[in-house]
Amino acid sequence: VVALAYAGLKVLIPGDNESPSWKELLGNPAFAAALRGADVLVAPHQGREVGYCKELFDVMGKPRLVVISDGRFGDTSATDRYTKQARGWAVFDANGQKRYRYCVTTRNDGHITIKIGWNENNPSRGNFLNVITSKSDSYGWLATMLGGQF
Repeated sequence: VVALAYAGLKVLIPGDNESPSWKELLGNPAFAAALRGADVLVAPHQGREVGYCKELFDVMGKPRLVVISDGRFGDTSATDRYTKQARGWAVFDANGQKRYRYCVTTRNDGHITIKIGWNENNPSRGNFLNVITSKSDSYGWLATMLGGQF
């Protein structure tokens, strides 16, 4: 598990951790403290159910965004599981179109670029978290009209 903290933001990259492993690790106070307040979570085990652990969110809190690295035959229920655990964040697609998202997936969104840092040109604005996908959201208007989130 890697917890990357920079510019007052935190990204959690857990690899293939599964629920029993999470429960053991969460019993370590130093480990739990390192996870608390993560802004972005890369879903463990490519978002598969074996990597999901509700107790992780009890300790960590709700991240702004969850990234699922899945293929075209991935577990599509993962998006629903993780969307319920996220606060949401602005994501820009390849055309620069902005949508408020809870979860992004490589299956639907292509390459996902996350940039974090300090606003050097305008220090009063503090830090930034930018999320950009390589695919355009050609059906985003339909999802918005139907009230759905991907």
